[in-house]
Amino acid sequence: MNDNNPVRPNAIVRIFFVVLFNLINWFVGKLILLLAFYQFLVHLLTGNVSERSIRWGEAMSNWTWQMMLFMTYKTEQMPFPFRKMGPDPDQG
Repeated sequence: MNDNNPVRPNAIVRIFFVVLFNLINWFVGKLILLLAFYQFLVHLLTGNVSERSIRWGEAMSNWTWQMMLFMTYKTEQMPFPFRKMGPDPDQG
C-alpha cells in the first residue's frame, strides 16, 4: 500500500454518498415495514396478496441491494438515480 496518498480524491465523495445512502436506507426500511403490514392486512382480509405490492417490494429490495454493494465497495456503480447511464463497468 502506498502511504504517500492515503486518501484518494473520490474517497471523500464516496463517504458522502455512504452517509446519504444510509439515511435513505433508514427511510426505505420504514417503507418496507409499512408495505409488509399492508400485505398482512390484505392477506388477512381477502386471503390473497397484492401483486402490485409484491412488485414494489421487489423493486425496493433490489435497489437496496445495489446501494449496499456500492457502500461496501463491491461495486463502483451507484444505484439509480445516481448512476451514470451506460454499461456497468463491474459486469464483464
